[in-house]
Amino acid sequence: MNSTGRYIVALCIGFSAALLGWSVLELILSLQHLFPGYTLLLICSGGLSTAAMTAVIASMEGILHKNTSKLYREWGMGILWGLAGGTIGALAGQFLFGILLPETLMPDSFRNSYLTARIISWAIMGFFIGTAEGFRIRSLQKIQAGMAAGLIGGALGGAIVEGAMIFYPSDSWLKLPGFLIMTLGTSLLTNLIETVSAPGVFRVLTGASKGRKYLINQKKTRVGSHGGCDISIKGNDSIPPFAVNLKRRGKELLIEGIGDFKVSVNDDFIPAGKDQILKYDDVIKVGDCKFLYEVRQ
Repeated sequence: MNSTGRYIVALCIGFSAALLGWSVLELILSLQHLFPGYTLLLICSGGLSTAAMTAVIASMEGILHKNTSKLYREWGMGILWGLAGGTIGALAGQFLFGILLPETLMPDSFRNSYLTARIISWAIMGFFIGTAEGFRIRSLQKIQAGMAAGLIGGALGGAIVEGAMIFYPSDSWLKLPGFLIMTLGTSLLTNLIETVSAPGVFRVLTGASKGRKYLINQKKTRVGSHGGCDISIKGNDSIPPFAVNLKRRGKELLIEGIGDFKVSVNDDFIPAGKDQILKYDDVIKVGDCKFLYEVRQ
């Protein structure tokens, strides 16, 4: 999928995440009379709504490559990571409000403290939403991209919504625009950062996945037939579960076979235990499957 296609998918994922998160939040708030105290309500509303949004945002790679095995793992990590992030963000907002609150409780005096604490709370939730997939695959580049996008999206969404709710406190629907700003901003900005920093793409030339493109946006990318691989080629007996590693070194991309597996570049086999620097338009053969390494578009 080219860059335009990735942005369209990112847009849809961001929009879906916001709608799901807001729906979960509204459901919990409609049941608030069942909660014994405000703190528990705060934890459940923040934790569960953020968990829902994080699970959706984290599932982009699985959706793009139609990899259900990866998708389930992304959902699982997203729910757990988002639950932790939403809980921490909600409690941090309350804690910071207590620290920033001035001694006097006149409305004009605590408005700025409340707004500051809430913006920080949203930024923390944005951080967790943006970094779930990066931590799952232990990719520093994805973590950095998600962190920057999540913090910006969360803080911006929080500033707009919490500022508006100071004047319209009974309009809970105002949370939806904030969620949209946070999830769309996180999804689109993460995709932009990863696309710009990626050295290129692998395009499948043969087999059932012919034409599919994989953005090389990680420090290390694993290719094989296993569902857990970053580039998973299923239904091909000539490809072992874990066949090839792609490693980024600065602006260079290196390829090496895993174990005794031999991979060829332009019909020349790479010796076992050795790696080779790839150039644009190189044709890589992994088992019976061929890839073209090309400039991202």
